[in-house]
Amino acid sequence: MKWLEGLLGEDVWPLLWVLALGALILVIAAVATGRAKFLFGVGALAVLAVVLAIVEWLWETDGERVDKVIDSLAQAVRDEDAAAIERHLSPQCRYGAANRGEIVQLAESVFQTIEIDKLTISGKKTAVFPLRKEASTEFLAVVRGKRSNIEFNPYPTRWILTFRQTTKDEWQLVDIQQIPAFGENRQPLSPPGRTGLP
Repeated sequence: MKWLEGLLGEDVWPLLWVLALGALILVIAAVATGRAKFLFGVGALAVLAVVLAIVEWLWETDGERVDKVIDSLAQAVRDEDAAAIERHLSPQCRYGAANRGEIVQLAESVFQTIEIDKLTISGKKTAVFPLRKEASTEFLAVVRGKRSNIEFNPYPTRWILTFRQTTKDEWQLVDIQQIPAFGENRQPLSPPGRTGLP
């Protein structure tokens, strides 16, 4: 069932390309032989492609739900809204030695110290473990903004976030790790002090 969810719910484009190739072969066969019956096959493949695209659009997988939470967290950072971040943190959430309340205080401290102009997320890799009801994602975040009204260079950070699915089918953040943005080192970095960015 997992392969079906990955094929139809996550990324249907390879299957659509196969259908398009099949339709192209049928069009060539119809032109080469002069038989219109091949055009019925082209029509059937087109209908199947539309149905698959609609299924992919309607079917929201766990990976897509986790990605929505990450997008919501990113928007909360752009808006400098610590309360919006707190809504996605589980009561047991940890960032190094910091608990949920300390994470929110740290976010408020950072938002008071810097003015965020732009936040971009790239290289997002999400893995869902349905039997454990957990998910993990890794991404690169680049922040542009001002500190004391002075623009700072783009500040890249790499993050590993661990989520747990609640009984209400919501995904909540349970562990936050920051690792070096570049290079092979995968050891978590310590959270910044209460003054904001290092």
